[in-house]
Amino acid sequence: MSETGDSGAETTDIITNNVCKTKWSRWCKKYWWTFGWLVVAVMAVALPFVAGDTPSSRDCSSAGQNPSSPDCSSADADCAAYKAAGYTTSGVYTLGQPLSGVTVYCDMDIDIEGGWTVIQRRLDGSVPFDRTWQEYKRGFGNKNGEYWLGNENIHLLTTQKDYHLRIDMLSWDRRIRYAKYYTFRVAGESNGYRLTVSGYSGTAGDSMRHNNGQMFSTVDRDNDVASNLDCSQQSGQGGWWYKDCSRSFLNGRYVNLRNCGNSCRAWPGVVWYDWRGGDYSLKSVSMKIRPKTIFKHA
Repeated sequence: MSETGDSGAETTDIITNNVCKTKWSRWCKKYWWTFGWLVVAVMAVALPFVAGDTPSSRDCSSAGQNPSSPDCSSADADCAAYKAAGYTTSGVYTLGQPLSGVTVYCDMDIDIEGGWTVIQRRLDGSVPFDRTWQEYKRGFGNKNGEYWLGNENIHLLTTQKDYHLRIDMLSWDRRIRYAKYYTFRVAGESNGYRLTVSGYSGTAGDSMRHNNGQMFSTVDRDNDVASNLDCSQQSGQGGWWYKDCSRSFLNGRYVNLRNCGNSCRAWPGVVWYDWRGGDYSLKSVSMKIRPKTIFKHA
């Protein structure tokens, strides 16, 4: 061990002396080590970023880590917190408390502020939304594609701080509309995951005004107020905050209007009545939430 250490020191002295054989040798030797340590320090700081140590790679569940581990517990509570910390790339992120270890898609691009936590997304019909109460409670789907975050997760998020809701919609003829709601909150399971939503603004029309105050319904748990029918069964067996039944329904059967022709019946699909009516199923839609503290009500 000693021989190896002496050899290394001797080699370093030889390199230093060879470089510094000038009339400035005293100055050179004095600052040679300072410069070397500076390079080492810069590399130590930069290496984690070069290796891709970003929040979107801190996926506790896929990495097999315990959600209570330091890497997971230090994750931010929602996508707005990640955006505030300087992360600007849209993608899948792992959340901290109160949803430790749960992954979500963060939309960092919509509007000026970004930082939207996506709770629902429909893109191509790859994930069926005709699910049971327990499935809607836990959540399902692919965070890089179509998914429902889960009623329990949405409840936990929206009770730990005040959130607002944004819904972005795309029609089959490539037109875009959005709806914002200043207040969005989901109660716990004992209260049927009852919805509070109000304060509309946007370009799509206020199709969720009838959903305010309603409990969540699924194909196996009918909580709507319609006395003569089951709204979930009527609307493609998807879960939603039906009243009797609804002017908005974003979890219905995915209908490709380019392929179904005249066979598309009313209210089967992804519907926003105040924009395209009840017999038109949207091409894509996403529901996302963000804390009120950075919301501009316009």
